[in-house]
Amino acid sequence: MSSQQASILPATSYSGLYDYFRSVFRDDLPLLKIVFIGVSAWLLLAFISTYFIPDTAGSSAQNSTQYLDYVIRNGQFYLAFVLAIIPIKLLKISKQTPKGQSALPVFRDKYQSWYAGPKKEIFGIPAFFIMAMAVFAIYLFAYSTIKTRIPEIIPYKWDDLFMNMDRVIFMGKDPWQYFAFLYEYPNIIRAMDFIYDFWAVLLVSTWFFALRFGGQDKARRYQFVIALLLTWFIGGNILAIFLSSGGPVYYEALTGLPSTYSDQMVILSTINAQTPLRAFEYQQLLWNIYESPSVGLGGISAMPSMHCASSFLLFLMFGRTVLTRLILGAFFMLILISSFVLAWHYAVDGLFVLPVTYGCWKLAGWMVRKFG
Repeated sequence: MSSQQASILPATSYSGLYDYFRSVFRDDLPLLKIVFIGVSAWLLLAFISTYFIPDTAGSSAQNSTQYLDYVIRNGQFYLAFVLAIIPIKLLKISKQTPKGQSALPVFRDKYQSWYAGPKKEIFGIPAFFIMAMAVFAIYLFAYSTIKTRIPEIIPYKWDDLFMNMDRVIFMGKDPWQYFAFLYEYPNIIRAMDFIYDFWAVLLVSTWFFALRFGGQDKARRYQFVIALLLTWFIGGNILAIFLSSGGPVYYEALTGLPSTYSDQMVILSTINAQTPLRAFEYQQLLWNIYESPSVGLGGISAMPSMHCASSFLLFLMFGRTVLTRLILGAFFMLILISSFVLAWHYAVDGLFVLPVTYGCWKLAGWMVRKFG
């Protein structure tokens, strides 16, 4: 065996599995340590919360089944999204083929060049995938475990204020009323519902993309990852506790006060009767969890909106050209409008999160420069 061949063998052949994976992550370890420490501390806080506020689930098995169905459905979308990368890459390679010639030799040369490279690069993809998914699952578990305990820490009491803030901003009306004409086109509502749900797939895909395939700008990639963690912890847990609210869909049930949201829910219920809306299913699931909370599942919290926060982070991360800023700006606006058209949020939930998210983005950039 030549020295060159020996140099490309997996590290497991001479220094053990630990050294091999260490070699895979070596270049990223300084920044990954920030992620690992942050997620570990978050998980510890989640376990502490379960100690002081024990699980009181009465129907957690049923809730867990519904939640698992949600995860599987979005997991299928995510896999389809990832697999779509393959034909896109093949199409890109085929464009390098001279006109009138077969693209197979180009594919073969690319494959041989890739396989002949360091095996660390080949096996690094699944290693990063496993690591990324494990960390993502832990952070969501920690986030949801604390989130389900929000009403036990501070009962929902801000809904009336946020509703009135919306009415001040929108000149005496609830924001959904300005978009009431959309309900006359159920297909538009279903499309908004689908995109609002598909947001979860984009979130997971971008997380993995930023950790592994985001180009050479490693500092910016990890700035996004750390900013996402900071935003969900500071906004989704800390601020959500102090600004405890349920959102329009639960307004009357939580406050006992009348509102126009009942009219909105009747309209959405009519559309849902024709073709089920994912929002209706998840809203019922979250209410079931609220009535019998369980560890690491869902939880009701309107202020601030994590859908809007994550969408704005995508704008900050990828909005580097006029075109991408227009596309991602439009996507953020669609998520913001959908959040109150589907009765998930007050408009102020999405507006309030903008400075919070931007602050977390800047803080993450400082952390990367300081410790990375």
